Amino acid sequence: MFGQSGLQKDAFLEEARGLAASKGKDFKILNLGDRMCAIDSGKRDPQLYPSLPVYERETLRNHALEEIVREVKSNPKKDYVLNAHAVFRTDSGLVPATGASLISKFNPEVVIVMVDDFHYVHRRLLQTPYAGLSLREILEWRDQEIVAARVIAQELFKAGSDLQSRFFLLARGHHPRVLFRLLYERDKKLRIYASFAMTNATPEELKRINEFKARLAEKHVVFDPAKIVERGMIALAGSVIEEMAERVGAAEAVRKAHGSLIDALTKLDIEHPNFVMRKSFVPTEVLPGLGDLVYTPTDRDQKQREDQIAPALFDPYTYPLDEINALQAAVDGQIYSRDYLLIDQSDVVCALVSAKPDGKTPDISAGSQSELSYAKQTLKDRFVVWGGDMSKLSPWVENKKFVFKTLDELEKALDNRARKRSTPSAH
Repeated sequence: MFGQSGLQKDAFLEEARGLAASKGKDFKILNLGDRMCAIDSGKRDPQLYPSLPVYERETLRNHALEEIVREVKSNPKKDYVLNAHAVFRTDSGLVPATGASLISKFNPEVVIVMVDDFHYVHRRLLQTPYAGLSLREILEWRDQEIVAARVIAQELFKAGSDLQSRFFLLARGHHPRVLFRLLYERDKKLRIYASFAMTNATPEELKRINEFKARLAEKHVVFDPAKIVERGMIALAGSVIEEMAERVGAAEAVRKAHGSLIDALTKLDIEHPNFVMRKSFVPTEVLPGLGDLVYTPTDRDQKQREDQIAPALFDPYTYPLDEINALQAAVDGQIYSRDYLLIDQSDVVCALVSAKPDGKTPDISAGSQSELSYAKQTLKDRFVVWGGDMSKLSPWVENKKFVFKTLDELEKALDNRARKRSTPSAH
């Protein structure tokens, strides 16, 4: 399992290991960092390994991997999970932490990369040497960890269906049951991408969405895009800026104060050939740099988590408002790429369509439309739940044979689809 620092992967793996034990399975967790520390004659802090000279770092890593491979080969009947990084964060940026040629010696059956919300990762890193990382650097690390892990999986398993059934992106907020099923039951259970619209959803709609996801998760592996909720912080920053700009825009006193500031700076003779001062007052440009955003995870955010998570992670977060606002493009871009990867690793996309306030017109979100379209392009099965008039459905839902009025009907169809899976996982 790959993933950046700040995820506490070992703790999640221990949760999954306990679940596996209750089902008569067991695996040993092999932490590459711990092994490097054990054979390090200098007994240095493992958090400092990424900053070691390249040759020294790679020699230490290679020796640790060789030791792990020897242990695995000496007990071929036992199951192992390797916990490692695909990339290291160093003082000079991100560098590869391992590669397919090294991991191939471990002969893995699957490659999994874990992700989590950037603010949770940031808070976990505060007591580590990575405490100084910016939120953008954390986002970049997360993205490159996914890219590097996927490249390793592509080299190990090649392209095509084999890759899509052996490389998985997993948000930490999922129940450890999902990891257990990916390790032991991935060829027995359907892998489903759950598509739904949560933006502006009413309490009744949220209740229906939760029932939809829970029913799917009873028998199948469900990938839930709502396990990453950081977009809510970005949206809050945007709404705060708009509200403040609206309040301030018409205030003549503020404009005069801004003008006085510009005049005072001009008199200080701060001119520079590479600097041009903006003399006009644009609230949406000026205000974000004047204060911080205070964001408290909502009850909905907390209820999305099915893993064990420290309560302190739900305490309020305070970040520069302009820093959060500047992350929107990066966060949105990662949403697109992440959700498409989740569809790639699924057998079926199941979409829940709600009704508009009139109770008759389908309210299918732009996100669900995009997801159904991508699923069609990648030849994935697409099942839709819509209890209203079929003729009112969007053209994106073109195969009415796979539109179901109730969750019971959907469940029967999924059971039939699951029966086609007959090849057990090799363990």
